[in-house]
This record gives sequence, C-alpha cells and structure tokens, in this order.
Amino acid sequence: MINLDVSSFENDPILDQVIVGSKDSYLSDLVEQLGNSDWVKSGLDYMKPDNPCPFCQQELSSSITEAINQLFDETYSKKVSQIEGLSSSYRALVEDIESKLSAPAYTFEDDVITYGFVDKRELLLEKLSANLSQIDLKIRNPSTVVTLTDTSALVADVNTAIAEIQRDIDLFNDKIRNKKSHLDRIASEFWMILNGQFSALIAASDEKVNDFKMK
Repeated sequence: MINLDVSSFENDPILDQVIVGSKDSYLSDLVEQLGNSDWVKSGLDYMKPDNPCPFCQQELSSSITEAINQLFDETYSKKVSQIEGLSSSYRALVEDIESKLSAPAYTFEDDVITYGFVDKRELLLEKLSANLSQIDLKIRNPSTVVTLTDTSALVADVNTAIAEIQRDIDLFNDKIRNKKSHLDRIASEFWMILNGQFSALIAASDEKVNDFKMK
C-alpha cells in the first residue's frame, strides 16, 4: 500500500490567486492596463546598471527602476516564495512515490492477476507530473490561475489494486504453508468418496469371505 496525501497541496488557495504587483507604484495602473504583470516581472532579471531598459531599450532613470522594483514588493515576493515552497514539497513527495512504485515489490510476474494495477499506477504518475507542470507555470507566471488534479481518488484506486494482489498472494502462500494439511484433506475426501461408491461391493466381498471361512 502507498501513503500519499497531497490534497492540501493540490487544493492550496494560493494557486487560485491572481498575484500581481503592488498598487503603491505609480506604474501599477500602466501594468494593469497591459494586463501582463508577469512580463514586467521577468524583465527585472535584465535590468542591470548602465544597461538600457529591457522593455523599450531607452536609458533607465533611477526613478523608473525604483518604481518597477516597488511593483514587486515584499508581499508579492512572499506569495511567490510560498508557491516555490509548495512546489518543492510536492515534488519531493512525487519523486518518493515514483521511486516506491518502481521498486521490485510492485513488479509482478506475467501470470499474476494485477487488477489493472499498471494502468492505475501510470495514470496516477501522469496526473502528478501534470500537476508539477502547473505549479511550475504558476511560479513563472504568478498572475495565472492554475487548477491541479485532485489525485486522492487515483491513490485509492492504486491501493485497491495492491490490496487485491496481496490478498491473492496471501492465499497462495497460505496454501503452500499448509500443503500437508491440504494433501491429507484431499486424501481423506478421496477415500470417503471411494468408500461411498464401493461400500456395497466391499460388504458383499466381506460376506463371501466370511462364508468361505465358515465352510
């Protein structure tokens, strides 16, 4: 059985938030009109001293630089950091479950009935990977609302298949451990059936033997 509870991550309210720059900067109205706070934020990486503006290639004044930096204040940075923390924790859990589901314990012989385990496992891992991609998108574009797949039902499906496989394995092992008792039971049942079918013949034979002895 696997233990994976990531519902709190997949339903974190931060993923539904439209995270944009601060309203305190005089550029906030312009950025809002552009409707692309993420694009402006990405330009900060290219704002270097003595370099032209990464957006218009004009000379950058200190006031514009300050106003752009003011857009993305501490509140904005904390929210982005929160998403990054969510991503790190979620990724660690996903990598752990990927490793566990790839272990030899979950590799079965061809003649074993797996109750759809392989397909259920692949679907779960596929959705977890897609969720990671959505979180990465949110980090790159904080203003974008993303929705993750709730994988709790998929985890339950995988665990149901594992439980059914384990039940069959336990039954088989139980038969192996109790081979002698099973053989004894089969032999006993065989002689009971044989006795029932030929009891009349045996009785007749015994009677003839007794008659012969008395002569």
